[in-house]
Amino acid sequence: LPFKVIANSRLKLEGFEVHTLDFLSAQSCKDLFYTYYEGETDDEYVEKIIDLCGRHTLTLELLA
Repeated sequence: LPFKVIANSRLKLEGFEVHTLDFLSAQSCKDLFYTYYEGETDDEYVEKIIDLCGRHTLTLELLA
């Protein structure tokens, strides 16, 4: 086919070329959260959220 597909998963999928990505740093997660969050900033509270969701970026965006 004349196109490529990118799929992401935390599971190893057989038959696909795998590119492993690291998680964002804690600071990058905090920056991402504050990009979407419109309330008062509380770094201690946000750091707990980051730890609880395992630095999962979509979850951080949704929670913000």
